Amino acid sequence: MVESGLALSPAKYYEEAKIMLGKRDMVEFVSNISSAIVLTGNNKEMLAKATYLRSIGLMEFNQHTKAVDSIDEALKYNTGVDVLELKKLKGTAKGFLGCVSEAIRIYQELLKETTEKIAVVRICINLAWVYTTLDRENHHKGGLDEAKKYLDMAMQYFDILPDLLKRKVLNNYSVYHFYQGEYEKAINVLNEALKYAEERDLPKLYNNLAEVYLKYSEEKDFHSSLILEYLDKSEIIAAKFDDNIELAFSLYARAKLEIQEEQIFSALDTLYLAFDHFIDSEAYSYSLEVLLKINQLVSESKAKCIKTMQEKLHNKVRNNLYYEKNEKVRGIL
Repeated sequence: MVESGLALSPAKYYEEAKIMLGKRDMVEFVSNISSAIVLTGNNKEMLAKATYLRSIGLMEFNQHTKAVDSIDEALKYNTGVDVLELKKLKGTAKGFLGCVSEAIRIYQELLKETTEKIAVVRICINLAWVYTTLDRENHHKGGLDEAKKYLDMAMQYFDILPDLLKRKVLNNYSVYHFYQGEYEKAINVLNEALKYAEERDLPKLYNNLAEVYLKYSEEKDFHSSLILEYLDKSEIIAAKFDDNIELAFSLYARAKLEIQEEQIFSALDTLYLAFDHFIDSEAYSYSLEVLLKINQLVSESKAKCIKTMQEKLHNKVRNNLYYEKNEKVRGIL
């Protein structure tokens, strides 16, 4: 009876779920944390811990739709700083799902709920992320100014921040400079951010460096080997840490380079791969952007093929007497 009771202990499943989260095993994580919640009954303390862990885990695995539902449930049982973290996670999930205005609303409300410096910095970083990356269509309407406002707010506390947050603040500044067309500033800030990065942070920074150099190369002659080096490193590390989103970003940047070098068919293959990774990660804001890029590339390729075919046909028949006499044929070709 003791062994049976131990086997059905919610605490046992909870601890096993933590282990599975560390191992990046989504199936076993979900199985164990679900068992922990079911077996917890009315134990509110355990319900708070288990639903909180489930929300964290679902976000780690980029299950953003399920994470939103889990967070709503976890908010019923959790208190204090855990509530703040859960709401922040909900804003992030909503952002990835394409609910940009809702994400902004959640973050701005959170700023009114805390004055704790580290918490304020985290929220400001997320607001900057939304305004620079997700709400790009409103950059010209003051979106970039809003991003700068929140980054400057976060920068006030830079000296007291742990390395993780220093890296995030600097990375977001680099994105701001990128969209302002200040590419050298963006590169310098990203190189500074590398000083505060752990290995699992590197794919994001390498991807951003690749994106900046890609854009920079439109203005100045720049060899693609450095861009490819950053993308290769990013993909290797992203695969190591099962970071599907950064892997998708790396593929997307690689496709842009292939387009720039007129490797159209390779670019389409790479874009489809990026699209699949964004969809699997429920990063719908980005998957839509890639889909639009695919459609644009296909349309341009079709138009180019038709023009090339017309020119070839024209060259084949231009010396034909019938062609010279027939206006309709000349009109078609």
